[in-house]
Amino acid sequence: MKTTPITSLLERAKSRDSYWVESAILDFTEEIVVRMDHLGVNKSELAKRLGKKPSFITKLLRGNNNFTMETMVKLARKLDSEVRVHLQPDGTLSEWIDFLKEEPVRPAPVPEWGTESFVKVLQLPTMEQPNEQLASAA
Repeated sequence: MKTTPITSLLERAKSRDSYWVESAILDFTEEIVVRMDHLGVNKSELAKRLGKKPSFITKLLRGNNNFTMETMVKLARKLDSEVRVHLQPDGTLSEWIDFLKEEPVRPAPVPEWGTESFVKVLQLPTMEQPNEQLASAA
């Protein structure tokens, strides 16, 4: 495999701690944005939850911030989340899998009252079904 100048530059960058620090900051910042979107929380709302000005959130999300663990935990808690840190061996790829502690509470389904649903509820006999099945179901 031929090494290109950009590949060589990337490999040199990966040998420095600063590359990995910036990568971790970017990952955490992206998770904040995804979580905010999921919860429907905008920058102003997150700032209010933290007791900060919206400009503070803008600065954090810009990505040029070296998060302390304290800041990460505070952000996570205000987004109904927890911070988890782990070590990933070189050359491996980790994926987080979230499991619910309890079965989620789901609203009762709204019945559909169209003709198709009505037929599904009644399960009308077809020509292939013998009459004994219909009589035993009644």
